Amino acid sequence: MTGCTGREAHEGQMEVREDEEQRTKLEQCLELLVAAGYFRARIQGLPPFDKLVGGMAWCIESCCIDLDVDLLYHDNLTIGQKISLTERLVSVLPVLQCPHLLQPHQVQGLDAAHILPVMQWLVREALAKRAEYGSVSRAVAALHYAPYQPTPPHHAQHILHDLTTIQCGYEFVRRWSVAGGRQGGAGLAPQQRVHTTLLEYSTDHVPPANVARKAKDLQAHEEIGNTQENSAEATERQQLLRSMQQAPQHSSDHASSDARLNAMLKSAAASTPLQPHAAASLATKNTASLSEQNEALEAQLSALQLQSQQQENTLQQLQLNLQQAAHALSDTKGQLQHLKADNQHGGGVEEMKKLVEEAERIKKSEHQYKDECRQHAAKLQQNIRLLEDEMKTGSIGASPELLLLVQQERSKWAKTRDAAATAARQLALLRRAWDDVPGNAELAQYRHRLTELNDMVMSSERETQQFYTMYNTLLDSKTAMEKHLTLLNDILDNIPPSMKSVKSSTQLLAQVDAVLGGIQQNKTKACNEREHQEAEHREVTTKLSALQDTARLYTRTAHALAHQLNRNQQLTELS
Repeated sequence: MTGCTGREAHEGQMEVREDEEQRTKLEQCLELLVAAGYFRARIQGLPPFDKLVGGMAWCIESCCIDLDVDLLYHDNLTIGQKISLTERLVSVLPVLQCPHLLQPHQVQGLDAAHILPVMQWLVREALAKRAEYGSVSRAVAALHYAPYQPTPPHHAQHILHDLTTIQCGYEFVRRWSVAGGRQGGAGLAPQQRVHTTLLEYSTDHVPPANVARKAKDLQAHEEIGNTQENSAEATERQQLLRSMQQAPQHSSDHASSDARLNAMLKSAAASTPLQPHAAASLATKNTASLSEQNEALEAQLSALQLQSQQQENTLQQLQLNLQQAAHALSDTKGQLQHLKADNQHGGGVEEMKKLVEEAERIKKSEHQYKDECRQHAAKLQQNIRLLEDEMKTGSIGASPELLLLVQQERSKWAKTRDAAATAARQLALLRRAWDDVPGNAELAQYRHRLTELNDMVMSSERETQQFYTMYNTLLDSKTAMEKHLTLLNDILDNIPPSMKSVKSSTQLLAQVDAVLGGIQQNKTKACNEREHQEAEHREVTTKLSALQDTARLYTRTAHALAHQLNRNQQLTELS
C-alpha cells in the first residue's frame, strides 16, 4: 500500500508498507531451501516466486519418486508456463502424502503462511531420501569395489601367532634334569621322585658352579625357621639338588614365566614335604589356571576380531572417500584447464577489464560533478545570506541593481520549487497508477479465483434449479393427492344417502362418471404434454450432437489448416 503526504510530495519520497510476518516467513522458506542445498535461492536477481517454485520442484525431484508429471523448471519459462507448473506441483503433493493443504493461487500470491509448512515437510522428506539413497549408493559402490580390489589380510593369523607366543612364554619350562636321565632317577623312592620332578621345573636360576652354595643357603634358611623334621627334609632336598644338573639355557622369552613359578616353588619349599595327593591338587590348580588363561585369550581374540572388522569397514570407507576426492580433483583440474583454454582463445577478460575501468571513470566523473554542484550551491547560499543580511540592515537600499538581482533570483527559486513540487506530485500519481495496474501473476491469480467463483456460482445455481424442480414436483403430487382424497371423501359421504332411492343412486353414478371423464381428459393432456416434451428433447439432443460433430470437424480443420500453413511457411523459407 502506497501513501504520500504533502511534505513527502514536496521532497519526492514514498512510504511503502509491507506485511512483516509474511516477509519473515518467506525468508524462512528461502533459508530452508538454502540449508537443504538449493543455492539458487541466494540469487538476488530472481523473484521470490521463481525461487519458491524452483525449490519445490527441486525438493520433489530429490525425493526420487516415479511421477507421470513434467516438473522441469528453468528460467526461460513464461509466466503462463510457471503458473501451470505451480498447479502441477500442488497436484503432486497429495501423491507424496503431504499432510498440509496448499492451493495454486496461494503459491502465486506468495502466501508464506501456507507455503512454510509445506516447504518444511518437503525439505525434511528430501533430506531423508537423500540420506537413504546415499547409504544405498555407498553399499552398492562397496559391493562393486570388492571384486576388483583385494581385501586387507585378516588379522586372525596375527592374533593366533600372538596367542601362541603368549602361551609359549607362560608355559612350564624345565630348568633342571636328573643326572643320568631316566636311569639316574629310577632308583629313587616315589616321594623323592615327586620332589625331583617338582625341582626339575623350579624357577630358581642357579648356575652349575653355584649349586652347592644355593643348597647351603637354603639349608641355613630352613634351620632358622623350621623344626628338626624340616631340617631333615631340607637336607634331603639339598642332596637332590646336588644330584641334579641344570637344563640348557633358554631364551629371554621365559622371563615372565619365571616370575610366576618362583612364588610357587618358594611356597613349596617353605611348607611341609609334598605328599602324592598334594602334587595331584597342584597339577589340578595348574590345569584350571591354564583353562582360565585360555578362556581369557579366546575372549581377547574375539574382541580383536571385532576390532579388526571395524578397522576393515573404516578402511573401506576411507578408500571410498579417497576415490571420491580423486574424482572431484580430476573434475576440478578439467574445469581449470577448460577455463585456461577459454582465457587463451578469447578476449573476454580484457573486455571485462575495459568495462570495469570505464565504469570507474564514470563513477569518478559523477563524484566530481556532485562535488562541484555542492560547492556552487554553498556559494549561492552564502551569497543569499549576505544579501539577506544587507537587506535587513538597510545597507543595500542604495543599490537598485542588487535589489533587482535578488528579486530575479527569488522568482527563479520559487518557480523551481513549484516545478519540483509539481514533478513530485506527478511522480506520486504515476506510482499510484503503476501500483494499481496488476501484474501477470496477480492477473493469473484473479483469473483463477474468478474461475473458481464461477464454478461455485454455477454449481449453486444447478443445485437451486434441482431444488425448485423437486419442490414443484412434490407440490403437484401433494395437490393431486389432496384432490384424490377429497374425491374419495365426497364419494363416501354421498353413498349412504344415494342408496335410499334409485334416482339418487343414478345421479351419484353420473357424477362419478363425469369426474372419471375429467380425470381421463387430464391424464390424456398430461400424456400428450409428456410426449411433446420428449419429442423436443430428442430434437434438441439431435441438434446438440450435430453441433458437437461440427465443432469437432472445425477443430480438426483448424489444426490441419495451421499445420498446412506452417508447412507452407517452411517451404517458402527453404525456397
